[in-house]
Amino acid sequence: ARPLVTGNIFIMLDAMTIILLAFNIRKPFIVPKINLHLTKELIAITTLLTLLPLLAIGGAMRLNNDASNILTMILFATIAVLFVLLALRKNLKPIYPYALFTMAVAVLFSTSLRGWYITGHDIQHEFGVFQAVSNSGIWHAKDAARDPYNACFSITILPTIIAKITTISAPYVYKVVFQIIFALGIVPVYYFIKGISTTSKALLGAFIFISFPTFLNDMPFLNRQEIAFVLFALLLLTTFTKMARAPKTILTLLLIVGVLLSHYSTNYVMLALIVLSWCFYKVLMYKRKKGKAFYVPLLSIPII
Repeated sequence: ARPLVTGNIFIMLDAMTIILLAFNIRKPFIVPKINLHLTKELIAITTLLTLLPLLAIGGAMRLNNDASNILTMILFATIAVLFVLLALRKNLKPIYPYALFTMAVAVLFSTSLRGWYITGHDIQHEFGVFQAVSNSGIWHAKDAARDPYNACFSITILPTIIAKITTISAPYVYKVVFQIIFALGIVPVYYFIKGISTTSKALLGAFIFISFPTFLNDMPFLNRQEIAFVLFALLLLTTFTKMARAPKTILTLLLIVGVLLSHYSTNYVMLALIVLSWCFYKVLMYKRKKGKAFYVPLLSIPII
């Protein structure tokens, strides 16, 4: 009767975990080796990067209490200086993903943590449908038919699960947890660019993504779009990663469905991109003629 209450959510998560373990029970667990030579410079830069989100939190709290913006200004100046250092010092390449993540979190926090409650535009409506599902313990399809926001699982079922299993205050599920999830999405963006270009260009490309005005001004108020963007970034990474056909197809389908259930507009754009990519793909394969065609699972009519 009420699937989205704490006990039922834990049963569901436990069942999913057992199923995943069953699929992998006979496969050895391989711990990836990380060759990282710790130097004083690396430790100092990593420490500064770790402090960025704390600077963002402090800056937002000061502004919420009508104090000056000095911490926030120091934050953005520090981000700029650190990016230049990362770009110039090639020995810092191993921490590029962590650097981009902390920078993204800091930028998002500087906006999302303004105000003590829910602050912004679309987020007000998003929070309303989240509260309706969380308080009732069930998501209704009939409500989704009347309200497109309620059709997005990313702002109804997902935040309800997070709130129930963590007991984090509902506003801060959106203001903090969702921002951390979205910031993690910069990592697949980095690895996607790195896979088709160089490490330096991947750093620059991911940093441009963070520097785009909408990332600071709007994204913390568009939680459904944040989740969809993370899934789309993972879809790009999966598409251009070498792996066996079956798991690649399954992952592709899951991520496409994830985008579809997260945000309607992102889904439309994704569909348009896939269709256009399929057309270009066919032209390239026709001109190529010789050689084995590269396998891109989402560029097929059944999946589209």
